[in-house]
Amino acid sequence: MTRALPIGIVRFALASLLGLTALYLNTLVVNVLTAETPRFVMGGGIVLLAFVWLGWGLGTWAACLSLAAFWVSGQSHQWVTVIYLLEALWIYAFHKRLGSLVFAAALFWLGFGWLLDWLAYGAILGLSREYLALLFLKQLFNGMLSASCAEGVLLLSRTLIPGNKGALGLRDYVFARIVLAVMAPSLVLGLVYARSTYERHTESALGRARSTALRLANDAALLASQHADPEPDALRVQLRRLIRAEPVDSNQFATVIESGEQIVVATNDPTRRSDQKLAEFFSSEPQSGQASSGLTSRPSSDGTFLGRLGLDQKFVAHSIVPGTKLRVLVEFPRSRLHAIMAPSALRIAGFFGAMLMCLFVASSHLARRIALPLHAVDQTAERIAERRFGTGHDLAALMVSPLVEVRRLGVHLKAMEHALQARDLAMRESLQRKETMSQMGVLVAGVAHEVRNPLFAISATLDAAQQRLGTQVAFNSYLEILRTEVGRLSDLMEDLLEYGRPHGSALEPARIEEILDEAAALSRGANGTDGIAIEIRVAAGLPLVAVDRRRMSQVFVNLLENALQHSPRGSSVTVSARVGVVGERPAVTCEVADCGPGFHEDDRARVFEPFFTRRKGGTGLGLSIVQRIVDEHAGSVDVATRPEGGARVTVRLPSIPEARS
Repeated sequence: MTRALPIGIVRFALASLLGLTALYLNTLVVNVLTAETPRFVMGGGIVLLAFVWLGWGLGTWAACLSLAAFWVSGQSHQWVTVIYLLEALWIYAFHKRLGSLVFAAALFWLGFGWLLDWLAYGAILGLSREYLALLFLKQLFNGMLSASCAEGVLLLSRTLIPGNKGALGLRDYVFARIVLAVMAPSLVLGLVYARSTYERHTESALGRARSTALRLANDAALLASQHADPEPDALRVQLRRLIRAEPVDSNQFATVIESGEQIVVATNDPTRRSDQKLAEFFSSEPQSGQASSGLTSRPSSDGTFLGRLGLDQKFVAHSIVPGTKLRVLVEFPRSRLHAIMAPSALRIAGFFGAMLMCLFVASSHLARRIALPLHAVDQTAERIAERRFGTGHDLAALMVSPLVEVRRLGVHLKAMEHALQARDLAMRESLQRKETMSQMGVLVAGVAHEVRNPLFAISATLDAAQQRLGTQVAFNSYLEILRTEVGRLSDLMEDLLEYGRPHGSALEPARIEEILDEAAALSRGANGTDGIAIEIRVAAGLPLVAVDRRRMSQVFVNLLENALQHSPRGSSVTVSARVGVVGERPAVTCEVADCGPGFHEDDRARVFEPFFTRRKGGTGLGLSIVQRIVDEHAGSVDVATRPEGGARVTVRLPSIPEARS
């Protein structure tokens, strides 16, 4: 049975793989701009991925592996590679705060990376300021290019890999996307512009050198034509005077040599002397009347740091002197070309830095604007979850947004919050009311139990008195009053006991129409209807309901008795049932409607309170008992006054799924 490798070993192996990949890329010689400018380092993006994916320790290990290319190949001064390590550490440390690897890289080189280069390459290694200007632009472009590649891979991984732990907040995600979308083409355009500018400067400098070589060759040919012997000492003296007198650009040196033996005839280069023999270094042979140019190494690289950078190389333009064995060389060092390119490099870097700052401000503002609606939704949901209604100001920003959709979202969120607040308040009041009613139920049930025993004794005594005094007419009226009041008290005690009865009803499937018929029959037989008709209207195909049949029958008996007591003679009470909903569940909706005076608007909030009644002789417990029983069945009950007059009480009971009567 194979065992999985420890996660630490896997992470170390991944860091080593990324470091070796970056090492290989760093060994490639890539002249993104021109051959005369510093070359790019191509492994930086891989190193940044190692830092982001694996953290400080393994990221540093991968960076050290990648920078070993400079120590082994000697393409750069060894300790200068520490700058690249500091760059990677800086970008990793600040990219989370800035929200972008690209901006972190730009901030490093625009902030103090250039100062590190100046100290290392300028103050210690002695490179010219002109070369440092070209190096600064290269470092800025190189760092941002590596960071852009790493940023693109990270965004792609967050999009394609489900459950990626490197997920960003919406603002940071939008910001990184905007920056990458803008910086990718901007970097390409910047590189193309810098390359074309450098090439234009190079071609211009070589063109001037070729013109100088051709002019000197023509002047030398004129001098040679004035002598019978084209190479006497007198001609050499004339040529030396010509070279020294001929105006040429600064840092350009002219030399006349004999073509065959490559012997110097005349020169204004202080590093050369007359009669010096030069080695063959011409890359092409110009035709008479023309000049060719190229890059050569004079003196040859001797293995020094400057030699490895190619800073000892010179540009050479040469032309044949017509009618002679002479040719004219015009040389200028690479540093001269760097001096020409440096102002353009600084202008490009300055423009790019200003553009980056503007892009940072604009992208931050736009990302914040885009993320604002979801942030407001998140804050609102958090407040609602914590029941802190109306305490935040996050929706106020949406209401003044310049975007119609965002304003509409703010309106909807505000309405949703108000609705949830009202619902929460209603639920709190309902829970408080149920708790109060439950406690009151326990109290009144205890009182009713204690009162019922003496009431039985009073009733028994009254029966005995009836037997002994029933023949005496004078006592009959008193006995009848006593019996009526005892009966009323007995009914009240029964209501109190019913109200205070504890939960625990046995629910069973039942047809609501059977319960309504039973309640109507009980109401008709109890006290009669006094000329009031009871109409039952039940829709076909109603689902079954889970109820305690006895107690639910008591609900509709109470409602029918209230309706009959408040309806005028000759009117009707209507009982209907149809399919409905309670909350979000399917339900059966039952309504009891009468033709009485209805409910006063001020009384609707109190009709379910115990002992509240407007009817003379009423106990005020009928609707309280109705609400208590309906609540036990997870239903709802509410009252209203019909537009045409009369009261309407609506009872909603959850139905049994997929069960039909």
